[in-house]
Amino acid sequence: MPALIAAHAMLTSLGADAATSCASARAGLLRTQAVEGLRFIASTDGAPAPVIVHAVPIITQGFEGLPRLERLLSHALADLRERLPEPIASGDGLGVYLSLPSPLRHLTGLALFDQDDLHALQAARIDDFGGEPDPAGGDATFARRLLANAAAAAGFARTPALRAVSLAGHAGGAQCVAAALADLADGHVDCALVAGADSLLGESTLEWLASTSRLKLADMPVGLRPGEACAVLALTRPRHAAAAESCCAIGQVELGHEARSLLSGATSVGEGLSQTLMNVARAAAWGPTHAPWFIHDHNGEVYRANEWGHTLVRLRAEHAAIDGAQTWLPAASFGDTGAASALVAACVAVTAFERRYAPVDRGVIVSSSESTLRAAMVLGRVTPGAAAGATHGRP
Repeated sequence: MPALIAAHAMLTSLGADAATSCASARAGLLRTQAVEGLRFIASTDGAPAPVIVHAVPIITQGFEGLPRLERLLSHALADLRERLPEPIASGDGLGVYLSLPSPLRHLTGLALFDQDDLHALQAARIDDFGGEPDPAGGDATFARRLLANAAAAAGFARTPALRAVSLAGHAGGAQCVAAALADLADGHVDCALVAGADSLLGESTLEWLASTSRLKLADMPVGLRPGEACAVLALTRPRHAAAAESCCAIGQVELGHEARSLLSGATSVGEGLSQTLMNVARAAAWGPTHAPWFIHDHNGEVYRANEWGHTLVRLRAEHAAIDGAQTWLPAASFGDTGAASALVAACVAVTAFERRYAPVDRGVIVSSSESTLRAAMVLGRVTPGAAAGATHGRP
């Protein structure tokens, strides 16, 4: 069953709300900075290079770890709460679905440690832990405390029910949306708040990215620029009162599997991602007059470039419309936002529909986790005021 997006909010390095963030990105603006006191060896002559990041200004300054995520989430929830009718924001039918980073991600990816000394050090850490953890696993009990603190700071009279948590990284947001759609269809919630929050700016995360040669540094033409963000969608059933002014719906979420994950050290040839996208082709309505519009989580890494290139070749064999596809890359503006990236992409699409610069009436959010999870979400335009009887895409 499709769900309407009744409200959305986003906090990024470029703005404290979705409208400002997206307008700044469209204008080609960047807000980056070097991490003070932190340099990694990048060049062949052994010279240390600064780490350039996309940090949220002021709001997260001086915070690390869980408190930093709490700051991101509370500010996005506060913005969203102002956009929701009071009966919805304080009602019993509100459920929350959180996409968050795994607290164990710095213990994964041993296959990517190509320097002997760093490989040995990481192997020792993993042995001490008891084995390399599941990249999408870990203890998610911290999420309940995180939500309680963030909701209180955002002005919620009581903490909404936490319905699901994903620690799957990039595709975690889509995983949470899928859970929210199921709950809405079954009547378990009246309104689902799906939020993603992540920061790749912690010292342990930056050291892990550098040790696995994933950071884009001064002499590295490829690699990711770390970012941080929080994005939230409020989803409702089509006939719910909160959906009356909605301009956008989520019509389908497809989750898939890629055997050759980034953390395994293998190279993906797009098998899992292409199949995931083929499964949403009908909902996305690709055709001669409707070229695909992708909002993709490519962040500058060779792995993702290879996967996306192979995926497009596979899709082209089945859909000639791929030739005219447009691909937007939010990471170019906001940096890699990790577990928040799928919902950041969704907010980019919703804002494009609201401001009427979306290239077509349906877009596909494309997400590839560092683990094996792949995801595609189809978002479509609906006419505001006609939401009570709207279906996905044009009513």
